[in-house]
Amino acid sequence: MTTLALDTATPAPSLAVLRDGEVLLERTLPPEPGAGRRIAEEIHLLLSAAAVDVDDLQAIVVGVGPGGFTGLRIGIATALGLGQALSIPVTGVVSLEALALGMVDHAPLGALLVPVIDAKRQEVFAAGYRPDGAGGLETVIAPVATTATGLAEMLRAVVVTTDRPAWLAGDGTSRCAPV
Repeated sequence: MTTLALDTATPAPSLAVLRDGEVLLERTLPPEPGAGRRIAEEIHLLLSAAAVDVDDLQAIVVGVGPGGFTGLRIGIATALGLGQALSIPVTGVVSLEALALGMVDHAPLGALLVPVIDAKRQEVFAAGYRPDGAGGLETVIAPVATTATGLAEMLRAVVVTTDRPAWLAGDGTSRCAPV
């Protein structure tokens, strides 16, 4: 199955094309103003570089946030429009969960994976996950918009009860550094 995956929840949108679960090619746009508005052009460039015709797509996966409203709106509308035009299914995934899946191979076994997206206004979008051992994730902290201090309090409660480290990643970690 050939799948197009895209996520525009952050200022640096990402795209990938996969065949039978294997990544053929991926792109991450630089975090600059208007990056989300170039998503259709970037999809075209990605598919061309991967030698995949748009008619070969069989599914689309799109990040549904949390994240910036404008970026999410652009990504979801693009995915739904392509899905309708091609008569293929479009599946939404939680952007934070997708980020956590990318962290699994880099964190110690049993660590709490905490993807963090900068929500602006001195807040972050964050969640906490643990690998379930079967390739999936168990949600320990549901996706939330909070301050860095609020996230630190949530993490302390989880880390104290489990005695396992928390690993943070994402563009919102800089908001959490002083906490």
